[in-house]
Amino acid sequence: MVRQSELEPNAYMYQMLIRAYCKRERAALALRVFEDMRGADLWPNAATKALLVKSLWKEGKLREAAAVEEKGEEVRDLLPVALPGHVWNVSSADLVMEVVDACSFK
Repeated sequence: MVRQSELEPNAYMYQMLIRAYCKRERAALALRVFEDMRGADLWPNAATKALLVKSLWKEGKLREAAAVEEKGEEVRDLLPVALPGHVWNVSSADLVMEVVDACSFK
């Protein structure tokens, strides 16, 4: 549908499709989206890849799960902890430090 609308799907859209298919126990369709994603030279994050492997394994598609797992070395986490370049960005490390500072009563 996205391609028919002349839009180019991005990595986030592919990841959401993979997750949705896996949650609905449709790992074969998720694998097809994964292959389309690879064809577009995009990679899912590690959590999405792990969910796909687990879903394929659960549905008995062991060969396909192994193939996705082998491609795991090429998969990288695409989402940074904080986006650089904006003064209002906050990383998870900043939040942890704020909590630690707030809890110290020295």
